[in-house]
Amino acid sequence: MDIGNNPDQLDVTPFAQNMQKLGVDWDEIDRIVITHPHPDHVGGLTAWRERTISFGELPGGIGERLVFVPSKVTNKGAVHATIPTLPSPDAATTGVISYPEVFPLSLRDPKGYEQALVVHVDGYGLVLITGCGHPTLERLVERAESLYGFPVVGVVGGIHYEGYTAEEVQPHVQFLQSRQMRLIALSPHDSSPEALEAFRSVFSDVYHTLRVGEPVQFP
Repeated sequence: MDIGNNPDQLDVTPFAQNMQKLGVDWDEIDRIVITHPHPDHVGGLTAWRERTISFGELPGGIGERLVFVPSKVTNKGAVHATIPTLPSPDAATTGVISYPEVFPLSLRDPKGYEQALVVHVDGYGLVLITGCGHPTLERLVERAESLYGFPVVGVVGGIHYEGYTAEEVQPHVQFLQSRQMRLIALSPHDSSPEALEAFRSVFSDVYHTLRVGEPVQFP
């Protein structure tokens, strides 16, 4: 899900290097989901400008793998998943949710588009996996629950609380408190330490900070 940035235009991209170091073989991957077309999620600024996904050099290339994208791109195997889509039997997308684009990317298009991944954990509910969470945590959770008929019991990924204070993030913390959360694993990507600490302090029993190379297990 998402492939990160590649500011130095390396042939073997940072995400591919991470996979190699972690012992994850490219042959293990059969589906790719791109949450939104920002440079740091699609492989760099050049890829963003050219409306494509830049994977760099991979063993055997993309092959027959499908790439589920929220906006049209030029890649072979790209599935324009505007509506909710099923990459696999127990994993689905939310479909695209629009949001006011961030500056300076808004100079190209004032409206952004983001989707999230939803995994059904049998006997528990839904785990929502986000890229940046630009459409807001509330809209993403409510979209997943309305589509698939189960409660969201886990949130993993970015939620875009950049510059937020602990006080400013409290309404979002309270939103999750109204649910029976079993896993909250938040990324420091585009979120302030104060915002993450606000979630950790309330959900300490189920909280996990996302770090490269560390597994996250549910529940």
